[in-house]
Amino acid sequence: MTGKNRLIHSELPGGVSLGLIENIRKGLSLKEVYISSFARYGFSGAKLLLAYRAKKKRPVDAPYIIKVAKLENIQKEYRATIDVKPNFRDSNMLHGKIFSSRDRDSGVTWGALVFAHAGNSINWKEPMTLKSVIYGTPPWIPRHYGKGALPSDEVTVLTDAKLEKCFRSVFNKLDVPHKGHRWEKRSIVSLYKKYFRGRVGEKRLKIILGKNSDRMRFVFGEAEIHNPIKYFQRIVDSVNTPTGIVHGDLHTDNVVLDGHYDPTLIDFAWGHINRDILVDYVLMENTIRFNNFPRSIVLEEQRFVDEALLDYDGTSKVLSKSFNDRRIGQCYHRMAKAIKIIRGKAKDIIGSKLTGERYLLTQFLVLYGLIRYPDYDQIVATRALGLIAKRLADKRHFL
Repeated sequence: MTGKNRLIHSELPGGVSLGLIENIRKGLSLKEVYISSFARYGFSGAKLLLAYRAKKKRPVDAPYIIKVAKLENIQKEYRATIDVKPNFRDSNMLHGKIFSSRDRDSGVTWGALVFAHAGNSINWKEPMTLKSVIYGTPPWIPRHYGKGALPSDEVTVLTDAKLEKCFRSVFNKLDVPHKGHRWEKRSIVSLYKKYFRGRVGEKRLKIILGKNSDRMRFVFGEAEIHNPIKYFQRIVDSVNTPTGIVHGDLHTDNVVLDGHYDPTLIDFAWGHINRDILVDYVLMENTIRFNNFPRSIVLEEQRFVDEALLDYDGTSKVLSKSFNDRRIGQCYHRMAKAIKIIRGKAKDIIGSKLTGERYLLTQFLVLYGLIRYPDYDQIVATRALGLIAKRLADKRHFL
């Protein structure tokens, strides 16, 4: 639809006012703009849009990425992005300002941040996220994307080599912010409260565990586990932590790929200059294991994978295993290759002071909060929490 302001929009999400888009159009000095939704998964409920320079009602050139949310939330993200901007080249807000507009119907004031996207290819109508290429496409693995958001049908999945290169590029972007880390004894509550969101995760776990939620040890999903709720309640108040500058919300839908599969990090709302840098590694690992992974699994084989990954170098066990289903086995092997890069990079940055148990603690604490999201595989993630708790509790770590 084209109006007198020469705004061209397609699939404009509800709640996003034309007034806001018009302010952005003027701010970008575009005669015409073409707007479309950018389908991706996120925790906050914010909307992502793609804005293209338009010519004769058609999009041209690489798109801008626009994040839209209520103004107070955008203001928080703006401040967080400004804090980490000197260390993350991808936090490239255009004009360094917030665009805003009040919606007359709802009375809500919406805010928006606009980011440049580095590249685009004629083979792709839109950028895509890392999530869309990590495990594959139909018919055997579903992809959860909105109408019109899929790239060309002829592209299904990255080769292992390209995927590994992509993951290395992602974590190379963390070199500058993470290399300045320092070890400090910090309060667990202050470090991870954003991920806990109160006690929502614990409430979800009580529903999943049922009558076992009051027991210390029991069998769950064909594995003996330590009750993650009980372990969480006994964890020490503070722990030595490698603290530094973090992205804070590094999952596969916050990594945008251009037509050459070069990654750009987006969404710095949870960025911080003094947090546990391990969060950036474990959140990505948790996402590809418990959120992105195909649901068509065998619990016994999944248990083997989760038990193997209790060891910091456990990816070698996964890579050497032959799985019953060849296609799911390929997914496990791709996952293990990605995790090997993630953990290897964490070790390179932090050095010998990083132990497998310290990595598992951050992984446990972040996953304990993420379990509240239905997009996470509730059974597999709960069992993994219990296995981590058992490993740490057996050795009296952090109690």
